[in-house]
Amino acid sequence: MAKLKLDGIKGKLVIILSLFSVFIVFIVGLVSFLLSKNAIEDQTFSQLTSVRETKKRAIENYFQQIINQAITLSEDLTIIESAEVFAHEFEVLDTLYSQDQVAVYRNNIKSFYNNTYLPKLNSNLSEPKGVEQFLPKKNAAAVLQNFYISENVHPLGQKNNLNKAADGSKYSEWHEVVHPILNDFLDKFGYYDIFILNTKGDIVYSVFKEIDFATNLLNGPHDNSNFARAYQKALAFPKSDLFVIEDFEPYDPSYFAPTSFIASPIFKGNNMIGVLVMQMPVDYINSAMTGDNNWEKDGLGKTGETYLIGKDYSMRSNSRFLIEDKRGYLDLLQSLNVKENTISLINHLNTSILLADVETEVARKVVSGQTGTEITKDYRGENVLSSYTPLNIEGLDWFIISEIDSAEAFKSIYNIRLFVIIIGLVLLLLSIVLANKIAKIFTKSILILKSTFENLAKGFLQKPEIKITKDEIGDSVISLNQMIDNLHDASNFAIEIGDGKFNNTFEPKGENDTLGNALIQMRDKLAFVAKEDK
Repeated sequence: MAKLKLDGIKGKLVIILSLFSVFIVFIVGLVSFLLSKNAIEDQTFSQLTSVRETKKRAIENYFQQIINQAITLSEDLTIIESAEVFAHEFEVLDTLYSQDQVAVYRNNIKSFYNNTYLPKLNSNLSEPKGVEQFLPKKNAAAVLQNFYISENVHPLGQKNNLNKAADGSKYSEWHEVVHPILNDFLDKFGYYDIFILNTKGDIVYSVFKEIDFATNLLNGPHDNSNFARAYQKALAFPKSDLFVIEDFEPYDPSYFAPTSFIASPIFKGNNMIGVLVMQMPVDYINSAMTGDNNWEKDGLGKTGETYLIGKDYSMRSNSRFLIEDKRGYLDLLQSLNVKENTISLINHLNTSILLADVETEVARKVVSGQTGTEITKDYRGENVLSSYTPLNIEGLDWFIISEIDSAEAFKSIYNIRLFVIIIGLVLLLLSIVLANKIAKIFTKSILILKSTFENLAKGFLQKPEIKITKDEIGDSVISLNQMIDNLHDASNFAIEIGDGKFNNTFEPKGENDTLGNALIQMRDKLAFVAKEDK
């Protein structure tokens, strides 16, 4: 293959044509890449927003259902009657047993706390708690906890299976009537617990029978909890069809797990006789947010998730990455310098609710009330496409965020970019080959002309063998041929002059034949001089 001279016309043509081809490929590739990227970005944001809005409605509808159920249940005649009966019998139990018997019951529940409850609670705490701070003060509380918790034959977590304690009290007789109804209600609608309280702060009934059962929320061991705040706010309501929701907080009776409460007052006529409180689980919320751990079916791919945060920037639903790869998630938190006790709690409680903070740029925007979509960094430090908006739940400042990793969202774009680069390289090689062929065609005549001029310089008056085309090169060939003809005539004329002969047959080839006319003039002058000499 002949070496390409870059300083020649052919080399320059090849470079120009190749650069032009590269420029065209680059522009087309860039435009295609940007258009595809924008299209996929818009489609991804649309998908994220659709998922976000679907889950937003699900959570809002769920809480509206809870609100409706709390108000309706607090106005139910069975609940109203139960509030009266349990409140009355609670007072009876407070004086029914002797102090010696109550002391036995206190020892029983103390043993239960030490052997069963506290080991499980303290495994979730950085600093262990002692039994004394949990023991109920009232005699009635000791009696009820003894019969329905410590002496309950059902294992921990199943104490609600006991319909009637063998204490012979009227309290237990009514408990046998109403407990199956509320236990079934709890089971069907997925509540963690349902409580009835009197107006003095005593929890006179509980479905699930944890250690808060029969304690007092005004001056008992849990009077500083979100449960106590919900009760106290409901206690101040002037009528029955009102409610209050307290956001999630760690709750000792539930082994420091995040819990939320909704409360509604119980009225009989115009008189408040108690408060109904329902403890809301995180199970449904997590199920709704994760699609029962089917993120891909929700259109969130392998890295997408939708989660809730509160005004304090902590999570109100579980992180997908905790659920799918707990060890990896905990290692990530460690690399982000999250406190060791927080990581330990997430590990033991198996939840990121209230424990994992999400103080990202998007979180700050949504907490301020904004709705939008953007590419940003998530709480893991990864680039993500994010769609966010506040939730509309009375009594709760919650916000919803849907995100997916940019690497996954734009994976097809990166494939397109690689494809464009490969195609560009192929087209570059083809353009070089094609440009070389085109340049060869264009420079063939020029090279012949160049050779002809070189021959002319050496004295060889030979016309170029070029097909005359209707373009500038063709015009140049015609002019060159004319010049060579004139040079032939001039050469012959010079020979005649050297021989002393003047050929009168020589004629110019037209008015524009400058050389021919000049030779005629020269011939006439020489002829005149020769005549004078004679």
